[in-house]
Amino acid sequence: MTRTLLFAITATLIGCESETDSGTDTAQTIAAEIVREGEAIVNGRYAGTETLRVITEEDEVLCQLALTLSDAGARTDCDLCDWAYDLNIDTVDVVTDVHCADAGFDPSALAGTTISYGYENYLGHGQTLFTVIDGAWDDVDFCAFDESTGAFSYIWDGTDITITVN
Repeated sequence: MTRTLLFAITATLIGCESETDSGTDTAQTIAAEIVREGEAIVNGRYAGTETLRVITEEDEVLCQLALTLSDAGARTDCDLCDWAYDLNIDTVDVVTDVHCADAGFDPSALAGTTISYGYENYLGHGQTLFTVIDGAWDDVDFCAFDESTGAFSYIWDGTDITITVN
């Protein structure tokens, strides 16, 4: 079963504004949600893609990036994981850039960085995606992994952010 990793940020204008000395509005604050959607083949190595999106409640895409991910080495420090890897972000293609920088995503700075993903099949009850957050492994969402083919997929959504737009 293959799932695609979708990274979407749902953003809603929440009415916070700042003013300049002349009294004109200069900034808007947008509440947003980040969603990542990915697919990979994991068979002793990891090779895959990920789409990262930032969107508003009205489904306006503020940022969409297409990433290619490759294995940078297996991890052994995720005690709950069946497998875990450091992953190179090899390429970053900008699909939509309305507010990528405002959302904290600099496409040119992402390429060449490393992220970490792990997988656990919790006693057959739920396949779980793990990542490192603040230096520790944390389960972030459900995923799908077919051990016979190595097909791995995930949709990790629900990371709320606030964007300030001038």
